[in-house]
Amino acid sequence: LKIYDISGRLVKTLVNGQLPPGPYKMEWKGTDENGNVLSTGLYIVQFKTPFYSSARKMMLAK
Repeated sequence: LKIYDISGRLVKTLVNGQLPPGPYKMEWKGTDENGNVLSTGLYIVQFKTPFYSSARKMMLAK
């Protein structure tokens, strides 16, 4: 599960690797990999598996 800014730059990786099947809930605090608070704006959330990929727009509002 990765988060990109609107220009396509990776800003945060929430999950990197495989998890067992099942429901999951992830929370993002609006920070980048270094803990810096990101600006209000549009971000892309990408979910990827070996068999499926999905990307959705998300608005970060403070």
